[in-house]
Amino acid sequence: MRITEEDYQAALAIVGNYQDWFLDNKPIFDEDSDRELTDDEVLEQIADGLIVMRVYYTQQRGDNFASDFI
Repeated sequence: MRITEEDYQAALAIVGNYQDWFLDNKPIFDEDSDRELTDDEVLEQIADGLIVMRVYYTQQRGDNFASDFI
């Protein structure tokens, strides 16, 4: 499965939105579940976002590398 620009932007937003939690230890409220996220849940979402970003960067590097030979 390819990671799209939209997927990347969503992952970037998730990681960016959680910087207050990471830097200032402010709680993150999840509107879907109507409660604060646990530290483990926040870390899991940040990790998932970083994985999506990494795959996207790898795809872009591969696409750019392949286009050099076309």
